[in-house]
Amino acid sequence: MNRSGRPAHVPLTCTMRRFLVRLFLFCLPLIALFGFPALVLLASGELLPLDVYVYAAQHLPQSRFGLAYSNPIEAYKLRLLLVRQPRVVALGTSRVMQFRQQLFQPPESFYNAGGIIARVEHLNPVLARIPRAQQPDVLIVGLDQYFFNPRWTDMAQINWDAQLDGTRNPDAFKIFTANWRQVYADAFAGKFSLLDVLPNATTWSYFGLNARVRNRAFRFDGSHAPGNGSDPLLDRSAEDYEYRDTLRRIEAGSDRFKYAQALSADALQALDRFLSAARARGIHVVGFLPPYAHTIYAKMMAMGDDYAYMKKLPLTLQPMFEQYGFTFYDFSDIASVGASDAETLDGFHGTETAYLRLFLQMIDRDPILKRYAADQDWLRAELRQAAPQELFAP
Repeated sequence: MNRSGRPAHVPLTCTMRRFLVRLFLFCLPLIALFGFPALVLLASGELLPLDVYVYAAQHLPQSRFGLAYSNPIEAYKLRLLLVRQPRVVALGTSRVMQFRQQLFQPPESFYNAGGIIARVEHLNPVLARIPRAQQPDVLIVGLDQYFFNPRWTDMAQINWDAQLDGTRNPDAFKIFTANWRQVYADAFAGKFSLLDVLPNATTWSYFGLNARVRNRAFRFDGSHAPGNGSDPLLDRSAEDYEYRDTLRRIEAGSDRFKYAQALSADALQALDRFLSAARARGIHVVGFLPPYAHTIYAKMMAMGDDYAYMKKLPLTLQPMFEQYGFTFYDFSDIASVGASDAETLDGFHGTETAYLRLFLQMIDRDPILKRYAADQDWLRAELRQAAPQELFAP
């Protein structure tokens, strides 16, 4: 202590200096090993809290959300749904993500919650989490055909409730420890460069490597931008080039293309409970079977009874919806809306242009949904000048 009572300055001794140098040298390999993946994950926005992503999606119209090393999509979509309180909501898997806010008037009256569910049994839990004071007027519900296949199961959704509430989302440390090796693997594979990762004037509000590098991300309205790059149906290196991956699954009867004759009684009961609950709350439901490429749909229909359950779906679901005063559409064959296979992303995803076509058919028959639609003449003009893979500006 000096005379003022303050601690005296203690100079570093040679021993202390040697210790610090040795400590630095000991840590240097760890810094070298973990520094690059840490920089990539931090700079790209992969490690931010969920609340930051939700805030950006609420306040930055040009923001994009597309993580590569974690996927809190259910909690992300639910929180935005509750915050925005839209009048019209699209519910479903990735096969409803092609609805854009430009289809509606005003645009902010719509939110695309595609990805929030993975099976029909998820519809009621989502509805139950929306307070009546915040509920939408209309739900557009995509009912993937395989939801009603009794032989299809999705083990990845075993913890879906926890994922929806965000209680099982990994924190930044867990994301880093689980993925630092994969970051190196992706960098060596040429999937990104450090310049891609660092924000620039365009991508500063893009969160996640998929958003920064590929523009494969959720937009402000919840719709999904399929990303930069070549047409996956024309690129020979693409997984579903000429629908080869989808056709392989059909030939094997695997994944979402398992063979089945009967409909799942459990799925039908879950749908009926949802429709009843929506009716009791005064919410109008517009249901539809999402489109397959015509090539894919024709292949399945030509396989005898292998996909007999799909042939029964429209005849079973139509009266269920009508019973509650709702509307239902069978768009299983993309050709039914006047679209060609050029308006597909793969065997079972249509483009935004195709979804504009089916939306126009929806509002032709549904006066309640039509109240929220943008001007039909303008929509048809947009359709006439749209490219097969591109509709509105990004």
